[in-house]
Amino acid sequence: MRLRHAAEDARLETVQSNEHLLGQIGQDLHDGPIQSLSILALKLDEGPASTSSNLRRFQQSSAVELLNATLTELRNIATGLVLPQLRDLSTEETLQSAVRQHEAITGTMVSCDIDSLPPCPVPLRVCLYRIVQEALNNAYHHAAGFQQRVVASSDAQHIRIVVSDGGIATIRSRISKRSDGGLGLPGLRRRVEAFHGTLEVTSRPDGTHVSATIPIATNRLATNRRMSSDSSTVE
Repeated sequence: MRLRHAAEDARLETVQSNEHLLGQIGQDLHDGPIQSLSILALKLDEGPASTSSNLRRFQQSSAVELLNATLTELRNIATGLVLPQLRDLSTEETLQSAVRQHEAITGTMVSCDIDSLPPCPVPLRVCLYRIVQEALNNAYHHAAGFQQRVVASSDAQHIRIVVSDGGIATIRSRISKRSDGGLGLPGLRRRVEAFHGTLEVTSRPDGTHVSATIPIATNRLATNRRMSSDSSTVE
């Protein structure tokens, strides 16, 4: 029993450490290369190019276009890595926050059916947020954001989230490694399994469905035990 509790504590600590690292990377990307490229883009765009040189004008235009595309990509990576403040949000508000961020970044619409959900500790809410974020990212990249939908419900033991779209894509393409800064479904599966949950990805004629089911009580007890241990250490 003691070893199992120690394993639970180590699992939660790993999840929290990973989120801290992701946030730090996102902040470093924003404060470092994004700021530098922004300054460079402004300098390249200062003043008109020489009217006697079409080549110079073309080179300048191409450089600015390339820099702007790079800035957009880096901003999207940073936004995906840095979590919003979730500590004061309810479980429903956490999922709604992930949906709103996706809509703002992609300019697409997401249909939501989110039931009243039980309170969850912050590490579990982070996991739920990442499920919605990554599944919607896949819906956007593989199905052009067509008929995106998030459904969340719960019973006495579990929370279940289903993210679906109306596009056709094979499971193989869905679970391939991402190159745009996303977690990727294999990474998301490992995250869900760390909370003793299951993740299923199914491609159907009417689109692809990503379903996650996570137990509530087990993770709540582990978090409470972790918090008690931290309080005892401080005292």
